[in-house]
Amino acid sequence: LVIDQVDSISEVSGRSPRARDIIFELVRGANFYPQMIVVIACRAYDLDNDSRLVRLVKDASAKDIRITPLDWDAEVFPVLSSIVRRENPYSEREKKILSVPINLNLYCELVSSGFNGEITASSLFDSLLTIRARECLEAGCLWTPHAVLGIIAERMSESQELTVSAAFINGYPGAIDILSSAGLITCVNNTVQFA
Repeated sequence: LVIDQVDSISEVSGRSPRARDIIFELVRGANFYPQMIVVIACRAYDLDNDSRLVRLVKDASAKDIRITPLDWDAEVFPVLSSIVRRENPYSEREKKILSVPINLNLYCELVSSGFNGEITASSLFDSLLTIRARECLEAGCLWTPHAVLGIIAERMSESQELTVSAAFINGYPGAIDILSSAGLITCVNNTVQFA
């Protein structure tokens, strides 16, 4: 049983106490199935500060696995050197950013689209949105990813939820399919969330 993004409902987040109760009921129920393995994914901060998660980790049957950044010399640089022709060495700040798998993947994708700008987490995401906006314009969309993602974020903020009903963005024809295939959102059971 994989329970992802528990940090979104952790004690520290202050959201969804009922959802937390359901999650921990599932975990307790798993004790009745000795062959079942439960994987809970969350931020280290929540694992260290949420009282229920702290107790869970102290259980003898639990194993705390911390995901660390990729090793620059062994894992990141070999990937980059096969994709990117770069004259200047990477700064320590850039190495730190690109050692996070999602940033490395995004950077490689952007480089293949002609990106050669500053490497910061925000510039990578901004560049991705610019590329997706251009693709939407070329596809004849009458909306931009910025507009749709902004509306989704605003609604999530108002409702203090990390999802919105798919009906909420019905006014943007094709947005769910296009933004899902672009890797910006996911839609499951008519519920939209950021990818």
